[in-house]
Amino acid sequence: MKFYRYITVAAVLCLLLCGCVPEDAHQNPPDPADTDALVETTPAPPALICVLADGKTSYSVVRSIEISGAEQNLYSDFQMELSRRAGVRFKYSEAYDGQKVPESAGEILLGLTNRPESMALAQKLAAAGGNRFGILAGETRIAIAGSTVYQTYLGMNYFLNNFVTETDGGVTVSVEQGFEYISESSEDEHFTIEGLVDTNRGFSFAAAEKVAQVTPIGAHSNMQGGGTDGRHAYACMINQAASSETCMLHKFDLETGELIKVSELLPTNHSNDMTYDDKNHRLVICAGGAVGFVDPETLELVEQIPPPGGMYFRGIEYLPTTDSYVIASGMTFYLVDGSFNVISSFPCQDDKYVSQGLYCDEKLIYDVRYQNGGKIHAIVVHDMQGNYLGTGSLFGLGGEPENMFMVGDEYYLGSNRDNAFFRMVVMPEKWW
Repeated sequence: MKFYRYITVAAVLCLLLCGCVPEDAHQNPPDPADTDALVETTPAPPALICVLADGKTSYSVVRSIEISGAEQNLYSDFQMELSRRAGVRFKYSEAYDGQKVPESAGEILLGLTNRPESMALAQKLAAAGGNRFGILAGETRIAIAGSTVYQTYLGMNYFLNNFVTETDGGVTVSVEQGFEYISESSEDEHFTIEGLVDTNRGFSFAAAEKVAQVTPIGAHSNMQGGGTDGRHAYACMINQAASSETCMLHKFDLETGELIKVSELLPTNHSNDMTYDDKNHRLVICAGGAVGFVDPETLELVEQIPPPGGMYFRGIEYLPTTDSYVIASGMTFYLVDGSFNVISSFPCQDDKYVSQGLYCDEKLIYDVRYQNGGKIHAIVVHDMQGNYLGTGSLFGLGGEPENMFMVGDEYYLGSNRDNAFFRMVVMPEKWW
């Protein structure tokens, strides 16, 4: 009896087990020779853009031709920093319109170049809005750009910190094909001279935008002195070829760039520099061997006096809180009272550039310098106690820097040959 009971139980278990097998398994049993049906498949790893491998690279750092002075500084600094971290020098080139470049060319694209990857990234940044940076990789190219110069810097910094990797075998630089990253929106850092000096990054200036264009009248086609009353910009235009120089003074609305008035010929000689004396409501033009006072409304010369001690002035700035002036004669700064009596003096540092005009915000003295034959000029900065803070490069001008002033916290600079006023930005001399 027990034997038959066991057979019955076994039969029931067999029926139950058979009932758990999927119906199609009976119809289509797996082929033992088909290993794919027996082993779970894993996705293939993403394809990589190998910028640097085994200490070698065929990649170039590429930028657009039409870039600002701030971008010039930033892009060249990135190329040098990438080369330093990678241990190999990357080529640095420009993306010309009409340039024939193979689709397979290995390039790291900086800013808004004419390559498809840069254009696609620009569209994505515009669609996202705000203040952002992005990185976009194609099959062989990597585009890095931002909505501002500072945002582009953040994008380059992100690339250096995330895709330049040190391993036991050396340094690798690689990005997945099709990689895309758009940052969160953030505010730009507001750089200051003091802050950049304190962090040992150095400072520089770059032309951000043209705010007023001077149209020369006759032979008076060379800008020299310039200044502001806080709302208007004034430009002294001289006839460089004349044996006895005169000035035509142009007055602009600084906000709109509109020309308001042009003076008659003023006998202010070379008109090296200019400032606005708000106590006496007059423009003060340092004219080499004389100081001229001009009515800012009529642009007429009211008075002209000889400079103290027969000094030849090249730069001047009025200080309203103390009713005094900072003037420059040769390579010396003088603090003088409202009647031009000397109070104190100290020497200017860094004499490897040609001295031009100056500006003083009552904390710092900005001495504008021209590099003879060079494209990059300079601004030498001292504090009011005569301490030398450094010499900053000046980017983005087509002519000689002549004069400088501030409105609020914005810097402006006048350039001859450009015959224009530019709004300037402060940035690090060394981004990394």
